[in-house]
Amino acid sequence: MKHFLLVIFLAVAAATQAQVTAEKAFTVAPDDVMLLLGPSVRLDMLDYFHAGSSKQSANATGGRCRIIEEKPYSLTVQASDSTVFQIFVLNPMEERPVLGVIETVATPVRDSVIRLYNYRWEPLPKSPFTPPSLRTWLIDDCKDALAKAEAQIPFMLAEYAYNPDTATLTVTPTTGDFFSASERPEALANIRPQLKYYWNGKNFKLLDK
Repeated sequence: MKHFLLVIFLAVAAATQAQVTAEKAFTVAPDDVMLLLGPSVRLDMLDYFHAGSSKQSANATGGRCRIIEEKPYSLTVQASDSTVFQIFVLNPMEERPVLGVIETVATPVRDSVIRLYNYRWEPLPKSPFTPPSLRTWLIDDCKDALAKAEAQIPFMLAEYAYNPDTATLTVTPTTGDFFSASERPEALANIRPQLKYYWNGKNFKLLDK
């Protein structure tokens, strides 16, 4: 079934000069991309959302799932109590658009990962996005400040969101939520409140900090 839908998806995209929408991409995404949401469940979710219904669907583990927001080139889905997917389309008017998925998991602190694919839902051989390093996050990134951050911050957690209207990817740190007030590292005061990346048609470029 999923292979049939993908064939139809590609045929329609070719006939309409590849005006791929997030809804179409969501419908035909492979099961290993939408792990909790089978094809029929996704169709039900779209039907409920378009009908204005508050009814939720059941994911692969019996949990509840629903569509939160839909735009032509972005679709946000609550896939489970702790998982949110954002599916988005880059270069939607081109013959070979790029498809993106942001998976945000709250366990309990929200943390995101971004994956990018070609229009056939095949992983890109080279990602057009490089996750920020610890140094990129620092307001003062001198050698001593970096050493202090490396000693006090064992990892960076962050929440991602893509805005198709401005072609920007916003990355918001959530590492501070991992620590109690008494254990909060001093170096966290040197972490930027946000990073923004602009999609230039080929890559995500970090905007001036």
